[in-house]
Amino acid sequence: MSSPEAPLKGAERIAAYLKTLPDAPGVYRMMNAAGDVLYVGKAKSLKKRVSSYALRGAHNERISRMIAETTEMLFVTTASETDALLLESNLIKRLKPRYNVSYRDDKSFPNILLREDHPFPQLLKHRGAKTIKGVYFGPFASAGAVNRTLNTLQRAFLLRSCSDSVFESRTRPCLLFQIKRCSAPCVNRIDLGGYHELVEEAESFLKGKSQAVQDELKAEMTKASDAMDFEAAAKLRDRLKAMSHIQSSQGVNPSTFEEADLFAAHAEGGHTCIQVFFFRAGQNWGNRPYFPRHDPDLPLAEVLESFIGQFYDERTPPGLILTSEDLPGRALLAEALAIRAGGKVDIALPQRGEKRDIMDRALTNAREQLGRRMAENSAQTQLLEGVAVSLGERTIKDANHRVKPGDAFALVVPPTAPAIPQGEDIPLTVIHEDKDLIVIDKPAGLVVHPAAGNPDGTLVNALIGHCGEDMLSIGGEARPGIVHRLDKDTSGLMVAAKTERAMASLAKQFANHTIERAYNAVVWGAPRDSSGVIESQIGRSPFDRKRMTVLRTGGKRAVTRYKVLEKFGPVERPFASLIECRLETGRTHQIRVHLTHLGHPLVGDPQYGRSRAAPRGKTPGETAAFTAATEFPRQALHAFVLGFQHPSLHKTLRFESPWPADFAALVGALRNLNSP
Repeated sequence: MSSPEAPLKGAERIAAYLKTLPDAPGVYRMMNAAGDVLYVGKAKSLKKRVSSYALRGAHNERISRMIAETTEMLFVTTASETDALLLESNLIKRLKPRYNVSYRDDKSFPNILLREDHPFPQLLKHRGAKTIKGVYFGPFASAGAVNRTLNTLQRAFLLRSCSDSVFESRTRPCLLFQIKRCSAPCVNRIDLGGYHELVEEAESFLKGKSQAVQDELKAEMTKASDAMDFEAAAKLRDRLKAMSHIQSSQGVNPSTFEEADLFAAHAEGGHTCIQVFFFRAGQNWGNRPYFPRHDPDLPLAEVLESFIGQFYDERTPPGLILTSEDLPGRALLAEALAIRAGGKVDIALPQRGEKRDIMDRALTNAREQLGRRMAENSAQTQLLEGVAVSLGERTIKDANHRVKPGDAFALVVPPTAPAIPQGEDIPLTVIHEDKDLIVIDKPAGLVVHPAAGNPDGTLVNALIGHCGEDMLSIGGEARPGIVHRLDKDTSGLMVAAKTERAMASLAKQFANHTIERAYNAVVWGAPRDSSGVIESQIGRSPFDRKRMTVLRTGGKRAVTRYKVLEKFGPVERPFASLIECRLETGRTHQIRVHLTHLGHPLVGDPQYGRSRAAPRGKTPGETAAFTAATEFPRQALHAFVLGFQHPSLHKTLRFESPWPADFAALVGALRNLNSP
């Protein structure tokens, strides 16, 4: 009696389908023995696409593994390749196959709704299907972004936010009227015509016509002031302030396009972060990060293309989509999205100008977001690895251990790290030390004080190890003795206090801006003027919370004086230059912000500069100079002068620090550009 034949599997099973497959577009599903969907794919020709899987030895490890697990395939033919792409995106999102790119989606983004089904329209937050009659503005990246915008819109346009039932039952104005966030139409404090004027202004503002609305209100304010109606003028002034607050809180608002979604993808260590930014009516309405699951070997462009297809499976795409990668199926994807949008959709890869600048900032955001995510995961992994799990007398080390009913596990959690910094034997270059203070020459790479990503190995740990634990009582346990700081990759002079008296004296000198601080920096290009003063307001960027930026309003006043010492390269267009900076106010970090704002970021600055390819040199010296600058591993900034009044001796101390070896080598290489 012959034994039954084993069912076909892998390439043989796939090859068996080829006889009946049509040469037509469609979607296929690959499944394993348990019935789980392994992969969903689309094809212009099902027969040709599936036949490629039957070829042996022509696939990478990921595809080979997927083919080996395949025991069954399902097929659906479609009218066109575009329909196949739409169906593929839908199935991937619903089935989440192991070998496809997939991500967690919260289904919908919030919008602002201006209702049109009531004589006095209501302004409110809306999420879900757009079934209510009215004008929708969005999407916004988060409920928080909508709430902040709504609160400010109420101050700017005084539209009601209450429900219809509350509106009908009011007999006197509510608190919102008292705090000037509603015009109280419920009790006739404004007539229907006046309220509709507010509605039209709000609608125009949200559609991007903000300047026209503000100009009109400014004219009304001037007219009221001239007529001595100062109360009306003050109300208009408050509304204008609210509008300005909306625009400043939205960060970078584009001027070259009005409506677009931007996708910036960064991959590292087999993980990917995709930052999605929403621009509507010429305004930035927020962003949200996604971390799609995918095979580590998959090219970033393919990950992004698959993500975008799924992202718009249940959403209406805008007319313009900006991507950080050149998508291999860009034309087909644009055609498919046009069907969903009911109109033309362009997918573009920004190359220059404003779109490129915005994309670069979004990519920085994605890179830093992924870094934070990986750091969090690493910390969790370390904690889990430190946990001892035992079952009876046996220690469980296999993460795939099968748990059975009735098992009792014992967990032993490792002790937490001490919250108070501990002294460590870290070498310090001490320039001056007495009973009151210590001046050190900080090397690049040394973090000043402990934080989440650097709990130890910092300057604070080194100071405690060098000066003793008495340092912990100076200025607080978290940052003992620290009165100022340098960024991790900035080298140069720092002073730390060893007594409370010295701490108070130095802190007061820094606050009064009487400390002498001078820095050498190497920047890309050269400032137009040989010397100058950069004075601005500096605050956290609303576009990227990890960066500081020059602000029109808000922030802190910062003044940096600069002087060009040397230029490297052609006189008419220098490749780089050495400059000296002196601070009148603010912190060292402002130098990086100010020089970037000037258009000449620091060489090697990973946060404010761009990665640059080394141009081809005409001589070995030029090649060495170009390579030294483009591959410099940190921001080229060195604090070479520090002067202050000694707290006890009542005399001025002034110190200078020579360039560290890497900085000196960089300048030396760049000087080759000036050699005849």
